Amino acid sequence: MSWFISPWLACWRQRRLLIELTRREIVLSTRGTLLGVLWLVLTPLLLLAVYTFVFAGILPAAAGAGSWQDTGLRIFAALIPFSLFADVLTRCPLLIVAHPNYVKKMVFPVELLPAARVATAAFFSLISLALLLLCQAVVWRHVYIQWLLVPVLYAPLLLLCLGVGWFLAALGVYVRDIAHLSGLLASILLFLTPVFYPLSAAPARVRWLLLCNPLTVIVDSFRQTLVAGAWPDWRAWVLCLAGCFVLCHLGYLWFALTRRGFADVV
Repeated sequence: MSWFISPWLACWRQRRLLIELTRREIVLSTRGTLLGVLWLVLTPLLLLAVYTFVFAGILPAAAGAGSWQDTGLRIFAALIPFSLFADVLTRCPLLIVAHPNYVKKMVFPVELLPAARVATAAFFSLISLALLLLCQAVVWRHVYIQWLLVPVLYAPLLLLCLGVGWFLAALGVYVRDIAHLSGLLASILLFLTPVFYPLSAAPARVRWLLLCNPLTVIVDSFRQTLVAGAWPDWRAWVLCLAGCFVLCHLGYLWFALTRRGFADVV
């Protein structure tokens, strides 16, 4: 039973340190820039405008039928969870290598480094989420009761990100090439996940392949719940949650088994 609670027990015991690591990551992301924290708002706002213009104004068929604002919002809503995952996928492989001083301190809980990266990426995604909901409520006057399900939508996503973060952070210590492969994989997944198109637009013969990707259910749940005001597909969500829960624990187990050699390699 210890393997079941170990990831959560470790994070809970060191929650203050986890919060401090996350806060530092957020501060460092804007330090030295002219606009500072304004970039946290400007970046997703500019992306929303660009995606709306390109995929609704120039390529309206790429995202399915719907008005131009609806198309832009659907793409932006799908990018919120995908961007969080892509951040973890591309930043975690060299996370342990980039902090050798932490690794060599036997008392430092290095498992918090991937967890802090996930928390930081989640914070940035919440800013994008707030802009999306504010845009709908103020500009297009769409408010749905389903928005209260935001914590439910994030649950499988965060589990998936934690599992991938722990796995890649440990693997990256021994195989540095994984940092290059993760960037390529993020680009490939962007098109193998229904972000710029609805799942229904995919040919039936390959749709099962897309459904094997847990991001498909997550992205579709975000889009349908936040933009269309529809309830998630609960059966798919439960299966996705269970799968992400298993992947999370497998990632932590791999991290726990390989961490003993970190100090020797780093």
